[in-house]
Amino acid sequence: MSQWDVADHADAGVRLGSAAPTVGRSPTPTSTESLSIGELAHRLGVTAATLRNWETAGILAPDREPVTGHRVYGAPDIRDAELAHLLRRGGYPLEHISTVARQIRTAGGTQALSAALDDWRRRLTVRGVAMLNAAVQLSHYVALLGIAPADRFIRPGATAEH
Repeated sequence: MSQWDVADHADAGVRLGSAAPTVGRSPTPTSTESLSIGELAHRLGVTAATLRNWETAGILAPDREPVTGHRVYGAPDIRDAELAHLLRRGGYPLEHISTVARQIRTAGGTQALSAALDDWRRRLTVRGVAMLNAAVQLSHYVALLGIAPADRFIRPGATAEH
């Protein structure tokens, strides 16, 4: 799955008010639902160590059981974990996911997620266009130097033939 596919799935989740649903359960965690670390790890198909790593990165902030100290993941934590799982599968780094999760928690909703994904998509587009322009300029330069056959490069105003 590409980053664009992930962004599209996440955009769909934003419109629905949650991260993309996992097969076999309701798409939005109920406000009274709580899971242990093992239950949430099983639900997402990740390890408990992964969830602890996401907690260290600031993506998750589960409550602790007062007596045992065990993590208790409520609805907002489950939402954040589902979002983190989706974005990690798309190759997003933990620090970006942490920023988005923090914005969602402080804003109290997914509007921040939508804005972050829009910004991410815009930056990827700008970077991609710049790389394509640089490749065209490099191909012209290499053709001028005669390093490679000129017929392998697209000249300004010409179209590529397959």
